[in-house]
Amino acid sequence: MNGIPYRVHKRIATSPIGEPLRRLESILELVIVVADAMRAHTAILESCRILHRDISNNNIMFYRTEDGMAKGLLIDFDHAIDLDQVSRTYHQQRSGTLPFMSVNNLENNDNERTALDDWESLIYLLCWIGTFGLRSDHAVNQETQDNLQVGRWTNGNLKVIAKAKRLDLDSDAAFALITDQFYEKSGNIAFLAKLVERLRYVLIESGPEPNCKGSNYKENASVGPSLPLMDEQHDQPLADFFKELATTDQKQIVVVDRIDPFKERVKHASKISKDMMNVLEKYAEAAKLSLKNNFADFPVAVLDRL
Repeated sequence: MNGIPYRVHKRIATSPIGEPLRRLESILELVIVVADAMRAHTAILESCRILHRDISNNNIMFYRTEDGMAKGLLIDFDHAIDLDQVSRTYHQQRSGTLPFMSVNNLENNDNERTALDDWESLIYLLCWIGTFGLRSDHAVNQETQDNLQVGRWTNGNLKVIAKAKRLDLDSDAAFALITDQFYEKSGNIAFLAKLVERLRYVLIESGPEPNCKGSNYKENASVGPSLPLMDEQHDQPLADFFKELATTDQKQIVVVDRIDPFKERVKHASKISKDMMNVLEKYAEAAKLSLKNNFADFPVAVLDRL
């Protein structure tokens, strides 16, 4: 038996038993449940320095208390990392579920991964449910799905999807193309649309520095060193060329730096995450109030006050 690895198969049963999001009864319950999940996400990150890295429809579940209230659960820490123990290289490894992956993860770029990646994933998750319904009630064929704004999040290679998401998040007008396609028969779609619009604003537009704002690359032009004007037919040896440098007409070149707002926001991740949690908490409290008062739809006139 030498050389055979010793392995033990174990299973751990825990309670309560979670149910999938599709069994929720309303969009209002969805908001309450995801607020619970992201509250747990924040507590685990702050207390244990563990970053989840895979916010998706399968990793947020719920159970019901004795009074029937839905309570959210955050599960599946398979992709989670200990921020105090992982190397920067591992920190940047791609993770997540395709439609909900952050731009950083899709591009597999050098940007440090933070809670903002998970908050970005939550926005995509809520938009996905808003478009297709809690129970995928808005069933469409593949061709129709590909033509929907969120359909682009599964169509093409990862770089193409990342580019689409950068465009989707960059402005209110671009993002409205997504919320305009929410499935109205789900109920409380205006409430969900306002929530995701607010979350997008805090994530993308609320940074304290200009370079933090937006989601597309920015170009910062500066004047670089002087270089000689060269004739297209110039075929002198390089050594001769530099000998004549002092007497050659010169021009200045422009150096263009590409600035990535996703990278610039990293140093403000803690504050932005806190602000996003505050927004979600307010909407969750409003959802609870609406359910308590048996409102079929949340009063639209109140939305702008949240």
